[in-house]
Amino acid sequence: MYAYMMREFSQRTIAGLKECKLFKLLLPPFKSFLEINLDKEIDKHQELIACAVTAVQRGQPPDHASVEQLLRRAREIDQAFLRKAHSLSSALDIHYQEIDQVRLRRIELVITAAYQLLVNWQVKMSFRRVVHGQYDREQFRAFLLNILNLYIQETRVLSKSVKIPRHLARFSDSLIDTVHTVMQRTADQLAQDLTDKVYKGITP
Repeated sequence: MYAYMMREFSQRTIAGLKECKLFKLLLPPFKSFLEINLDKEIDKHQELIACAVTAVQRGQPPDHASVEQLLRRAREIDQAFLRKAHSLSSALDIHYQEIDQVRLRRIELVITAAYQLLVNWQVKMSFRRVVHGQYDREQFRAFLLNILNLYIQETRVLSKSVKIPRHLARFSDSLIDTVHTVMQRTADQLAQDLTDKVYKGITP
């Protein structure tokens, strides 16, 4: 579900930015930036799920060492991202002092939830019923929104390093604010839509 959510979030964000006149020239490279960034986030999520599965098999929740290992692995994936993004901006550089705090919160949030969901998973029980047993509707919506908000914060840090066309440089702060606004609006609606989908037809 995570990969679906992030792809949907990226597509809806791009659609929202198309409505902004200032993005007519900037959207093609920024769209590529979002797509590459999305790919690396899905790669990180796969590493996280593998860690949660190992923890379930071990019979112990993911510990601090596991989280630190995931953070180091995330940096390795970042380097591949930088190589792909090089054609978009030679100035792109990830400032880990700014980003690690947000990233750690997201890793801890997602891996804790993933571990609990896997532990509660039973044979022939659907994903929706597992979620329903772990969260009520509002808790699940808040959980999804929290993940997306942390992703938005992380993307905002990255976007500050993207080199934009010179004639738009004076609008850089406004552009970043516009992206943040569109992303936030998209996150609010997507979290609600996914919650409605997961809880549709499910009774306690």
